[in-house]
Amino acid sequence: MANTDEKIHVVMFPWLAFGHVTPWLELAKLLAAKGHKISFISTPTIIDRLPKPPSNLSSTLHFVKLPLPQVEGLPPDAEATIDLPANKVQYLKIALDKLQEPFAKVLESLDPRLDLLRFCSILGRADCGSSGHQKCILLYMHCSDGGLSWSAIVP
Repeated sequence: MANTDEKIHVVMFPWLAFGHVTPWLELAKLLAAKGHKISFISTPTIIDRLPKPPSNLSSTLHFVKLPLPQVEGLPPDAEATIDLPANKVQYLKIALDKLQEPFAKVLESLDPRLDLLRFCSILGRADCGSSGHQKCILLYMHCSDGGLSWSAIVP
């Protein structure tokens, strides 16, 4: 029988839209309240705009700021879909795709190793198994509402 007291490390990197960020932050708070370690990754501006979590979660809910690279066509202060007209969101997707290497470095630096990773599918090429994370489940949601995808690495 599985040990129900075992705590896991969950990494969340939602799509850069508050309609995605907000519900995933609520889930992060619920999991953190149960004692699970949560690393919530987003851009500095998005994290700074979020409401501060309750102080009792300070040891389990951690925000990781990952600066968005500049790309041609993306205004320098735009880090979320709310900052852009619809015809410029494509540049946000391009910038997010360029975060693949910095995102992989964040995964490598995590302690303890992660057990669950949730992120936008643009970063779907991230492989937690290649970084020595032998127990890892990848859950990623497409940036459109069209699909949900699961992938698992079994120890």
